[in-house]
Amino acid sequence: MQSIQSDKETRYVVAGAAVNALLLVMKVVVAFCAHSAALMADAIHSLFNILADGLSITFTVFNRKAKNDAHDYGYGRYATVVCLGVSVLLFVLAFFWGFRCVEGLVRFLQGMGAFPYIHWMAAVAALVSMLVLWALSRFAWRHARQLKGELLADGAQRYDFDMWSSIGTFIALLPVVFMAGKWKVLDSLTSVVICLFVMYEAFMMFRNALDELLDKSLPEETEHNLAQLAAMTEGVKEVTGVLSRKVGGRMAVEINVTMPAGDTLQTIDGRVKEIKRRIEEQYTNITHLAIHVEPEG
Repeated sequence: MQSIQSDKETRYVVAGAAVNALLLVMKVVVAFCAHSAALMADAIHSLFNILADGLSITFTVFNRKAKNDAHDYGYGRYATVVCLGVSVLLFVLAFFWGFRCVEGLVRFLQGMGAFPYIHWMAAVAALVSMLVLWALSRFAWRHARQLKGELLADGAQRYDFDMWSSIGTFIALLPVVFMAGKWKVLDSLTSVVICLFVMYEAFMMFRNALDELLDKSLPEETEHNLAQLAAMTEGVKEVTGVLSRKVGGRMAVEINVTMPAGDTLQTIDGRVKEIKRRIEEQYTNITHLAIHVEPEG
């Protein structure tokens, strides 16, 4: 049942990415023909979301690959390496487009250049993008709640961010299109703001991927909750340590506990299975869970 829901969730993410890809093509073509830097920056933001959807699907595919003797923790790190490369690519792309717009603003302020005429189709494209992304967001949130899917919930958040980017682009282009003149500067200013936002998102993606490759521990709150779940199990005297890390978007956890020295192996095995049941019931994204038992005293 869980596999069927996961497959359905993946299909929804792929469908959303396909629609977003059509929006990307529309934005790039219209931005080029209408001479709108803001719409092109919005297209870069859409590209970020499409690649993020692709990474989500990649993580899912690699996490489904069975572990083997050569990969005891699975294949999740492959997707993490891809994530690093994508984040660098997006950061560089947003930086150079933003830098180009800043150069245009500087020339304009120095009286050495002028902004081109921006066609009204740029505003229409931003409006279409806004409406389509709103529909995608509502669709993703509804099915994320039905399937309790993290992939769709993450995608819905990205659609929301992209929608606000399109809203900002549309609002900025209205005076540019209908009043022109000095208002043309808003197009480049909006482009710079969107590029800065994309650079920030790319940096956060890079940092999270790097943290995973460097085996950064899970948040303290998560480790504390894992320790509590183990401590609640009957027969566990003390939780002496929790070791954790992320592997391809999933969790690898090892917990050290103490139990009475006189317990039989059968009793200890039953308690270990109960600890695992409690944890895996609450955390479904665990790829490795080990319980190390030491005698009390």
